[in-house]
Order: sequence, then structure tokens, then C-alpha cells
Amino acid sequence: MSESTKLIKQKIINIEDSSKNSIHRRYKGAGAQPSYFYGAADVDSGLRLDFDHSAPAPHLNSNSVEEQSDFSYRQWLTPKQRRLEHFANRVQDCKFMDWAHLVCNDCGNIVKEKAFHLSCLSPFCKNPECIKNRIRINKALLQSYGIYTKRLYHFVVGFEPVKELTNSFRLKCDLLAKKFIKQIRSKFPNVYLIMVRDINQTTKGLRVHYHIGGFGIKDFRFFSVQLQNITKSLSECSRTPLIVSLGGYSKREGIFNYFSKRASGVFGHTSKGDDFYYSDFMKLKEYFEVFYNKRKIWFYLNNLRVRRTELIRLISHSVEKCPYCSSKSFRFSPVNTFKPPPDKFCSECGIYVDARDWNYSLGCCRACAYHKSPGYKDKIFQREFKKFLEGKRGPLNSHEQII
Repeated sequence: MSESTKLIKQKIINIEDSSKNSIHRRYKGAGAQPSYFYGAADVDSGLRLDFDHSAPAPHLNSNSVEEQSDFSYRQWLTPKQRRLEHFANRVQDCKFMDWAHLVCNDCGNIVKEKAFHLSCLSPFCKNPECIKNRIRINKALLQSYGIYTKRLYHFVVGFEPVKELTNSFRLKCDLLAKKFIKQIRSKFPNVYLIMVRDINQTTKGLRVHYHIGGFGIKDFRFFSVQLQNITKSLSECSRTPLIVSLGGYSKREGIFNYFSKRASGVFGHTSKGDDFYYSDFMKLKEYFEVFYNKRKIWFYLNNLRVRRTELIRLISHSVEKCPYCSSKSFRFSPVNTFKPPPDKFCSECGIYVDARDWNYSLGCCRACAYHKSPGYKDKIFQREFKKFLEGKRGPLNSHEQII
């Protein structure tokens, strides 16, 4: 066996046990996470937010022996092995990412005072700040569809427990769940459905099941009977036992909170203290083979379409525009390296003012902008008119003379 082959195998073993290894690379600022947005294709594919945040590649002209040896090793890896190594490093380095401010691209002011922790956004990661970001993003995605019904009909379709989750078993479960939804929609075309994958730990093994929330159901009793019939026929055709349980109607916010946690890789019940994550029942390489970049939430909402949403706005509680210049373009800036924009000179009053006190639409400070506003002029007119009624001034000839 050649030395290069030995080196590759040893590197892959280290990646599998990445949680026990030391950190090989540490992120330096927001430059380590250059991509903050996802498009409509990512939303339609089920919020595939565990994309690769490209880290700096090895420098070819570097004098470091370690970097040169690392590059010589990487050139022998297959594309799949490179993605696995990059994914392992990204999850490892998540807790070392910087805190950053949400900054407007046009005026350079901080949009929200509270800083945010940049994270890898992988469902395999157990970093608390990363979990908060993932749940916030998934919940914002659910809310962005504009579902205003107060209650959703909640039911679950599941499979028998297995000792180990494999990619073939995951594909089989996803396929049967989609067939289950397809038969429901063939009988109830006006019903809107949202489905999310969930995993339970039982004494017999891991049980994969799917939570489904629906609305637009006119007769829930007839709908429940049809669910039982569809489950029975699909179990006989696929020769795979399916189990359906009906939860009844639940509040929309409760369903959204539950679904956002499951899509973020948080299983179990936090209130009961039995919550767990992907890393608790599978290794990183197993997750990479089975769940990495795979859909975790499905939307069957007919003609409802989510608007193209920026990831930055989802993390920052759906900030729509800058409060200073009304811009809709933002970026993350590390807290330690952030520099506020320079002061602005107002030609109206001849003084320098802070950039946050500048009116970008009129090109002057806020005080001068207020003096030009109709509300200020009306206030002056009311004051002078009161003086006229009290006999403290002469008659009012015109509004312009008062101002």
C-alpha cells in the first residue's frame, strides 16, 4: 500500500471521529461564511440550508509545510470525500464563528443592535446558537407562506422501528410518505398539507415517521376515515406496515413550532428533558450518507408560493428594510471589526451629525428635515393662529408669511 493511500485512509478515519479531534482550522471573521442567501430553488427543495459555506482554500504559494502537505493530500481525494471533509470541518468550527451585526449595505448603519452568532446551519450540529438560528429560519419559512388559518389538522404516518438508519431505508420511507400524500390529494384536491420528518428512539430501535399538518378540510370525520383506508391499501401494495395516528386540530403556532424543531434536527420533547439530535444516534459519516442535503420538510400548498426570501432577514427576525435609509440590502459585519459610517455634514444648519441622524431621502439632518415637513409647518401655523385669537399678534394674511 502506497504512502498516499495510507494518508487518505487515515484522514477519512479522522473525519469520522471529528467530534473527538482537535480543531484544524478556525474561522477568522465573516469572510469564512461568504454565502448568506438561498434562492427559491432551495426553498422548494425543503429548506436545504446545510449548504457548504466555502472556507478559504489552501494557498498554493504558501510557505507553510503543513498547508502544502494538506493540499497534496486533498488532490488525491474524490469529490465525495472532499465534501465529507469540508462538512466535518464546518461542523467542528461552528462554535468558533464570530458574532456579527446586521449592517445596511447602502448607509452602513447597524440595522439591529443585537448581534447574531454566525453558524454552520447544519442539522447535525449541536451548537446552541446554531440550533436557535436553524429553528428561527425554519419557522420564518413556514410563516412566509401566509397561512392565516388558526388551526391545522394534525396526523402522523409512521413505520416500524429499525436498528440502524440507512440511505435505502430513508429513500423507501420518503417514497411511501409521498405516495401517501399523493393519494390524499387525489381524493381531496383542495386540501393544503405540510409534512416534516421525525425520528423517535424506542426500545426496539429508531422509528421514522412523518408529521402532517393540513387545512382546507371540510369534513374531518370523512377525512379521517379516508386516511385509514389509504393507509391500509398502501400497506398492502408496498408490503410495508404503515401506522397512522390522528391528532386532531391544533393551533397553527404550535404546529409551526413543532415542525421547525423537527426540520432543524431537534427531536424528542425539550419540556420533558428527552430531546436528542442526529449526533446522538449516528456518526457524522452516516449522517453524510443518509441525511446530508436531503429534504426534511415538504410543502403541498397548491398555488401558494413563498416569496424569495433572504437568509439574513430570516435570521434577523424578518427585517424588511433599513430604519435609516429604507434599503433592503444587508450584510453581516463582525462585531470586532465593524466601523460605523462617518459623520454627515448638513449644509442647511452647517454642522456635522451622526449618520444615524441623517435623512437620506432629503440629504440633510433630521432636524432640518423636520423643519421642512408639513407637520412642522402646520404646528407653527396653529401656534400663530392661537396668538391671533388671543390678540397677541396682528391678522394672518397667508400661511407663507407665518412660516
